[in-house]
Amino acid sequence: MSSVNVVCGIGGWLLLAAILTGCSAAPAGALSSAGAAGSPSLLTSPTSGSSAGPRPALVGQWELDRTCQAIVAALTKAGHPELIRGAAGELVQGNIDGRVPPEWDAAHPCAMALPPTPHSHTFWPNGMFNSYDENGNQVDDGPWAIVDDHTMTIGSSTFTYTIAGNALMLEPVAPVDCSGQCLDDLGWMYSVSFPGSAWHRVASGPHVP
Repeated sequence: MSSVNVVCGIGGWLLLAAILTGCSAAPAGALSSAGAAGSPSLLTSPTSGSSAGPRPALVGQWELDRTCQAIVAALTKAGHPELIRGAAGELVQGNIDGRVPPEWDAAHPCAMALPPTPHSHTFWPNGMFNSYDENGNQVDDGPWAIVDDHTMTIGSSTFTYTIAGNALMLEPVAPVDCSGQCLDDLGWMYSVSFPGSAWHRVASGPHVP
């Protein structure tokens, strides 16, 4: 998802929410861009360029309306309730720079949920990955690569993916015996993928290859 670059500020996933206004803490190998302390300045979107062979189906811009309920359900199903505080941050009212507000209740994590919020990823043909918030601002970036027909990487993090028509499903591949920094990285992976939710291909726009 070595050091961790954080898109919305440096900090452990359990303290920050970076879901994707986010996409929060980008693990080693993924260059975060927007507003990260010590991170490189915001990169311009890559041009589509040219590449040998057929273009992978994953190339394109994919959009999802993110909700607090969806990420809480995904983390609960995965057995990682400890990551909900960070993951819910930007999806609840009154959040402070991606952190849940003091009045947030862990027993009812989505009681203050914001309405569904658009977020998108672009997988460029030249191997660059970008994420964009609901205003079209770039909030994350890094290298991506296809491993096989159903596996890809963003930086050093591995995901499985399936594409059916114009719908994309992503799932993080969690390392075995994950703890400490690994959990921070895993939180970022869940915020990027939103497992159980379908990302839909964007037909046109400035961030479509």
